[in-house]
Amino acid sequence: MLNNKRKMLLKQALMSGKFAKVTTGIFRDNQSTIWKVEVGEDGLEYIVRTDLQEGNVVEASGDWEVVSDREQTSVTAFYKNIPIQKFEAQVYDFDRHSIRSFEKVLLRKLSDKKFVQKIVKTQSVDYQKHLKRQCPELFE
Repeated sequence: MLNNKRKMLLKQALMSGKFAKVTTGIFRDNQSTIWKVEVGEDGLEYIVRTDLQEGNVVEASGDWEVVSDREQTSVTAFYKNIPIQKFEAQVYDFDRHSIRSFEKVLLRKLSDKKFVQKIVKTQSVDYQKHLKRQCPELFE
């Protein structure tokens, strides 16, 4: 069964404007993550992240979740199943040994509205508009 934190309806994803088709059934998001099309148990088409494995989620708090990639070189913050920001190891100075600590600190920081607004403002204007429609509370 697909994990809801790692998939979204294909139709919704395409309408968001943040996915580009790479080839048949394969898409790339604005953070260079690869997603593939799969049919869910409900018969609907979803796009599913390909860079995550079960067990990568450290913990979730409220509507927030932080997930590391398979190589443990980045951590992505999700709000209500929507990727908000990808944090790269070389930029934020963590490695495979310290990634779990980074994820836990990041999850705590995501409860700070000023921090969240700061990272949301680093997104493209189009993606900010999408986020504002989907999650207006991030802009309050």
